[in-house]
Amino acid sequence: MARIRGYVEALIAELRALDDGDVWMLGGGRLQAAFLERGALDDIEIYVMPEIIGGGVPLFPATGLRLSPKLIETKALDKGCVYLRYNFS
Repeated sequence: MARIRGYVEALIAELRALDDGDVWMLGGGRLQAAFLERGALDDIEIYVMPEIIGGGVPLFPATGLRLSPKLIETKALDKGCVYLRYNFS
């Protein structure tokens, strides 16, 4: 786990050193939680695609991190899907 932690910290440092504008990241809850824990995400976009399967994987792993993001945008999409955008700053 320390190797992954060091990699994430190095990646965040590299991205912050760039002067190219915004970075769009695609990844799962573990990657996003690692960035959130380090204050390295401004916004997060979540697409909810409802399926009743009786179980599943949590959106984020249980890390103890507690944040109160601000909902800044929503859109209803096809087939009952919903787009949500939250801001952390």
